[in-house]
Amino acid sequence: MGVSAKMSSETIALKTYKALDRLFPSSFILKIFFIAFLGTHIPLLALFVYDFSLNGGFVAHLDQLGAVLAATLVGTGLTFAGLCAILTPIGIAADSLEMYRRERRMPSLPTGFRDSAGRLLSSVQSLLTEVERLRESGERLAISDPLTGLMNRRGFDRLAQAAHAEARERSLPMALALFDLDHFKKINDEFGHPAGDEALQAFADVLHVCVRSHDPVARIGGEEFAILISGGAAAEIETVCEGVRRRLSTQGDPAFRITTSIGVATLRPDESFRELYARADKALYLAKQNGRDRLMSDRRMAA
Repeated sequence: MGVSAKMSSETIALKTYKALDRLFPSSFILKIFFIAFLGTHIPLLALFVYDFSLNGGFVAHLDQLGAVLAATLVGTGLTFAGLCAILTPIGIAADSLEMYRRERRMPSLPTGFRDSAGRLLSSVQSLLTEVERLRESGERLAISDPLTGLMNRRGFDRLAQAAHAEARERSLPMALALFDLDHFKKINDEFGHPAGDEALQAFADVLHVCVRSHDPVARIGGEEFAILISGGAAAEIETVCEGVRRRLSTQGDPAFRITTSIGVATLRPDESFRELYARADKALYLAKQNGRDRLMSDRRMAA
């Protein structure tokens, strides 16, 4: 079949479908059932009408006509039930796609059939699995720092806002610690940017070792990092951060030693996350102003 003939055939078929859609706008099964009914029963009834007209008319054969009508009704019911069963895979595929679009829920489709409907179910399952994998991968990339593997600023802000809301609602202790690698520009200038990248990765490794796995850790800027610590007293939080500072300052080549300045602020009642961040940033500034390689906190500043 040529391209133009195929397009013409598809156009006619689409017009037919539109006509059926006006009759049965919300049911695919009824559309097919209507076509099957017309194709099967109109020729049968026409044959009987012709036969009755030749042999005494309808009145003489009312009992036979009744039997024919009853048989067609039974056949209609069986056809409808069969069509419902045959079209079930299409309905399942359509419902699954809609469910995923609305709720992002992965379906578990029956994929053991080998006919066209079975291939449709298998294709939908494979497609949604791949889409979900790509979506999750994209979300991870969107909130991850590619160099250190830590969260980036976007991911950290999202988690921090949720943790802050929970801490305020349940009156839970929470602290924010900001870290800045000391003289990082000097590392890049003297040893090159690859050495700077190694320093950032080394610091990320130290954070992984010293910080609890459920506390969000992020690289929020060039050489700036943050930890959101939930639970625990202020002194315990400072102990965690001091552990990071000491471990960092005692590892590696002395000629290429990295140190960090730290600012810590603990959440106050009715305080916004922006206010908490501003106080931690102020403490970090004071740590750098007072010689670097040290921790400053709102608790120590108030003492």
